[in-house]
Amino acid sequence: MYHFIVKKIIIQGFQDLSTGNYEAVLKRFSPDVHLLFEGEHALGSDIQGIIPVRQWFQRVLRLFPGMQFKVKQLIVSGWPWDTIVTTRLQVEAKLKNGQLYQNSVVQIVRLRWGLVIDDYLLENTQKLVETLKTLSQLGIEEAIAPPIKN
Repeated sequence: MYHFIVKKIIIQGFQDLSTGNYEAVLKRFSPDVHLLFEGEHALGSDIQGIIPVRQWFQRVLRLFPGMQFKVKQLIVSGWPWDTIVTTRLQVEAKLKNGQLYQNSVVQIVRLRWGLVIDDYLLENTQKLVETLKTLSQLGIEEAIAPPIKN
């Protein structure tokens, strides 16, 4: 039953993100959460704490407004004090030039008593970096900004 509830919460979180409501997602994060998004690019980050994680979500949604998150596979294991959630996602967003951005993402989240304490994201970096370059060429300077740090 516990794993079923966690799956529902995770799916709801991605639905919230798909509507731009990252604040609803942040309510499920520990104040000292650690987020690691692999790569040296505008979305690449290795940060700790709600404030830089909020900044990261804001950047994602500025660069990819209207981004949709589609859960393809979701695996939950462990107990309430140490839960691992692995999610395979498809992300999509329409770019400023009308081009459709699509990519695959794997997320591994560690929960403690229902709060995210670790969030690890791995996306097809080559596709992402090419798209960030395109966004930069369209005049979106933040697309080539350095990773958010704390």
